[in-house]
Amino acid sequence: MNVDTVKFSNLINLSSSRNGGEIVKFSDDFLGKAENILEPGRGEYDENLYNEKGKVYDGWGSKRSRNIDNEDFIIIKLAKPGIIQLVDIDTNHFKSNSPMFASVEGCFLEEDELFDEENIKWLNLLDPVYVYSNKQNLYNIVESKQVNYIKLSIYPDGGIARFKAYGTPIIDKTEESMDYASILNGGSVILSSDTYYGEMNNLIKPNVPVNSNDGWGTMRRRQDGNDWVIIKLGKSIELEEIIINTQHFIGNFPESCIIEGINKPKATNLEVYKNKKWILIRDEYKLFSGHEHRITQFENDGKVSHIKISIIPDGGLSRIKIIGK
Repeated sequence: MNVDTVKFSNLINLSSSRNGGEIVKFSDDFLGKAENILEPGRGEYDENLYNEKGKVYDGWGSKRSRNIDNEDFIIIKLAKPGIIQLVDIDTNHFKSNSPMFASVEGCFLEEDELFDEENIKWLNLLDPVYVYSNKQNLYNIVESKQVNYIKLSIYPDGGIARFKAYGTPIIDKTEESMDYASILNGGSVILSSDTYYGEMNNLIKPNVPVNSNDGWGTMRRRQDGNDWVIIKLGKSIELEEIIINTQHFIGNFPESCIIEGINKPKATNLEVYKNKKWILIRDEYKLFSGHEHRITQFENDGKVSHIKISIIPDGGLSRIKIIGK
């Protein structure tokens, strides 16, 4: 469980349901629904919540096995093919009913290939390891190839609150128009003026925002100036459309925004932060609450690798898409 948090800080949770991960098969989910394992966070616990099966757990759990050789499993289709480098097997709140051991395997199937488990050749990503109860169990994946399916096996049974497979998505080598701000296409939010309400990386998630906390918001400004966010694109592109979504921001959306860009794909984050020569892409643009703004008219043409969106004066945005090729 020796994990270098700096080394892995830029990885994407490719198994997350918010990013597009989904369950395709599982052996048993008597104790807790399989889909819970892909939800964000670490799982909630209500000591008074019971149903006809017994205690209700916010996680995936199988019924008790009387066979020491039993194996329960769950198979996940990742949001996008990628190289997995870190897994988090979180047994939060599973104090007396977590599995003893767990292992992780992966495979890659082409888009037109039918998922047929009996004929799949699984690649071993993590040998069976001891699982600690009520704890995040973090494991480096030393050797990994491109995969788009993950199989998590537990021995002999038990419950897992959350499972996260962190890795680097494989970026499509295409000249077609794509959202290059998306975390699944190599985009990343590298800097922002404030993250008081919501993480800045929420802005480039592929899912429909759940609520305002699933977006990015800043505190109320009591002084001059404005807030801003900078996105590094998956590659330098010619802009075609910029989509700014204020969904769920009803009384706290920005009055307007200004969009600027630069084309410095090899610049460090510090160099981008210090950059003073931003190119104006769209001058002050009026924003509305709970609205998807589609911008296709730009002040300047040319390739960009970074986009800076300044919101006037403060407020929140739910999603940003930067489309081009």
